[in-house]
Parts: sequence; C-alpha cells; structure tokens
Amino acid sequence: MLDYLTFWAALSSFSLLPGLLPVGASGTTGEMWQVSLIISVSGTYAAGPRASGGEYRYSARWDGWLEKDEDDFIVYQTGVRTLEWKITNESGKGCPAEVTRGKEIPEEPELRLNFVSREGTDIFFEYEISSISELLPLPAFSSDEGSAGRLYLKHVTQGTAIPSIPVSALKRPSYEKKFNWQWRERRRGPAGRVYFTSGHAAVIEILIRPVGETYRKPA
Repeated sequence: MLDYLTFWAALSSFSLLPGLLPVGASGTTGEMWQVSLIISVSGTYAAGPRASGGEYRYSARWDGWLEKDEDDFIVYQTGVRTLEWKITNESGKGCPAEVTRGKEIPEEPELRLNFVSREGTDIFFEYEISSISELLPLPAFSSDEGSAGRLYLKHVTQGTAIPSIPVSALKRPSYEKKFNWQWRERRRGPAGRVYFTSGHAAVIEILIRPVGETYRKPA
C-alpha cells in the first residue's frame, strides 16, 4: 500500500513563493506558472523462482516553473527532493546482487521533469525516475519511440502513467490532478523461463498555478 500520509504531507506544502521567482538579465516579461510534481511508488520484485524477492518504496517531489514558448514550455527546476527511498529483500537487509549488479547499497533514484508540451487541448508532462537497475524500472513517460519512458508504458496494467492537464487549467487560479496506475513486468530467459518479475503501484500529482505578478524573464 502506498504511504498516503507521506504523499499528502508533501502535497499540503505546495505554496507560491514570490522570492523564488526565476530572475534573468533580459528584463522582459512572459507567461509563467509554478509547478510541482509529487510521486509515490510501492512495489515488489522476485529474482527467479529460487532467489529471494523483496519490496521497494520511493516518493519524491519536483518543484519548478514553466514558461510559455509558443506551443511548448521551457522548464526551470527550482528543487527536487526524495521523500522516501527504501529497498529490501525478504530478510529486510537490502536486495539481491541480481538487482543491484553486485552493489551493496543501491544508488538513490532521482525524479526529473524532462519536457512539457502541448498537443491539441492537452499539456503533457514527460518525466522519469532514474532506475538503480535495468531489471527494476521505475515510472517514466516519454513520447520518443524506443525510449525507456515509452517502453515503460507497455507494462502498465491498469490506469495511466501519462500525466496531462487541459490547456484551460492554465487560466485557473490553481489546478490539481492525480494519476494512479499499476505496473508489472516478467523477464524471460532464452528457454522462456521467468527469471525476474517486478511490479508496483504508483501515484503522481500535478499542481500548477500562474505567477500573477511582474517578474524578469530568465536569460
């Protein structure tokens, strides 16, 4: 089960901070919005029928700004922080070497917002969480064919991992939207035997509001 107390604690801290407005040298003005993405992931894995399995949990928050650039947006990151990261095997002492490729302690994943674009009446947020191993993909979405974010979507079994908001949301004083999904993958060897399985439930929340005051456009 997802840690909803952690999730909603992060959600409640969303606020407009005028002192953090991007500042550049050009002095020109444009349309900008403050944006936060909050994601929580809770999953399990098993490294083969005889190997041990385990659990993993990850939650993070990304904060930044969007600047309108014709039909797309320029993304400015002001902060990203991990709220929770934990991976254990059945004994609770880490995870098998099959997952981490021999590393004792997995490297901490990082949430990134790579691209924001408009298609018709919707705005799409392309994001990724860096994975500790190719065997344990974490949530991602990309419109590029063949990318990790595109391949991830093939194993979504319920819900949607493609966060988007209507263009009309940009005109509102504030807007929030949440997405839930289930993901599962089975890796098979040459003989067709399953040698690694993993799955998770995930929630991502988008919070956006316009910057309703004069500011200087970043250079």
